[in-house]
Amino acid sequence: MRLPPLSFSVVGIDLTGTSTRASSIAHILGRRAALHRVREDRAVIEVVERCAPRVVAIDAPLTLPEKGVIRQVDRMMLQRGYRVLPPLIRSMQSLTLRGIRLKQQFQERGIEVIEVHPTSSAKALGARDKQTLLRRMLSGYELSTSWQSLSRDDLDALLAAITAAFYVRGEFEEVRAEDGVIVLPRPR
Repeated sequence: MRLPPLSFSVVGIDLTGTSTRASSIAHILGRRAALHRVREDRAVIEVVERCAPRVVAIDAPLTLPEKGVIRQVDRMMLQRGYRVLPPLIRSMQSLTLRGIRLKQQFQERGIEVIEVHPTSSAKALGARDKQTLLRRMLSGYELSTSWQSLSRDDLDALLAAITAAFYVRGEFEEVRAEDGVIVLPRPR
């Protein structure tokens, strides 16, 4: 399946838990997919604002559990065979808090934000290998870098952006609980 050219802008972010490591940002518009790597929250916001997306898809938990370390929405994902990590285990805490903070800042600027999990998006699209899936879906697209130079974070940012495109086109499903919503692509 190929992603048709987009008449709207979408952004996917593979967020890191700290500004000491760069986060990957993918921007898709028309037949072009551009990648950016930035560290600071301010730089993430600047890149996103320049892209003027219809929606931003963030690969990070964007809500907290009501109690404990795992959300009900994460339990639902696990029951469906999607391997997500609980937002408040030690290795996820800073990522979760950073994601929540960025979500709030984007929403204050009028930018819609969705939570995604790129590995689950790939699985929902029937793929095991992310790069093979992306090469197929973005066939005919101009990529701002070579396929060989893409990191795992870049692949996840691209998958997040593709999930955002499915969301804008109404081809998605939400895994929804009182404590969060995770968006998955659902091609027609």
